[in-house]
Amino acid sequence: MRPIIILLSAALLLVASATIKASDQFACHRSDPECTVPVLVDKLEEAISHQQWQSDDLLTATLVKLADARGTVDAFKAAEGLALVSRLAFVIGEIDAPEVRDLMRPLANEELDLQSFFANKYLAAKGDLDALAQLNENYFLYAVPSFVWSEAVWVFGEQKYEPATCNIVESLNAAYLGLAEQAAIALKAIHPDSFASLNENSRLSEWQQAGAQLCTSDGNP
Repeated sequence: MRPIIILLSAALLLVASATIKASDQFACHRSDPECTVPVLVDKLEEAISHQQWQSDDLLTATLVKLADARGTVDAFKAAEGLALVSRLAFVIGEIDAPEVRDLMRPLANEELDLQSFFANKYLAAKGDLDALAQLNENYFLYAVPSFVWSEAVWVFGEQKYEPATCNIVESLNAAYLGLAEQAAIALKAIHPDSFASLNENSRLSEWQQAGAQLCTSDGNP
């Protein structure tokens, strides 16, 4: 059995949004009549399609600076493709405005599409129990790859969401090592006493055994 390598800092988690950093430079200024969310999103989509990552980061940072909650959520709703949707989700998460939750709530539905995933994850990170339950009920069913799903597992850990325990235990054996590592971090956060004796040198079977002791036969902790 391979050991699970635990990354103790969530900053090292390999997820798409974590690579996007706000910048002191911006693609345009508010005084520019074309410095609007629709124009910037069109340019962002083009930059992504041409793998122009420097422009990508610059445009993303500019959208964060604009802080147009309604405009960004509207663009998020209409966006297609993981790269664009995830970047707009990142921007939304950086906008410090009370109306953002209300704008995102209708998108946090029972669908398994990108918008529903990121909307539920956004609300779950704010402690919304309905969103946490929705993510847990549809654990690993959304149309996102493992490295993106690991963001949801991180949220479960941050919120110490105990109902997700048994699902997270199943992720200890994930093919994507980043998800397995995040599962271990989340379990330690949710059940510190149960996993206190385990570390980066512990075998997978030891983690699974500790997890199994928390789960009943119907899969609930």
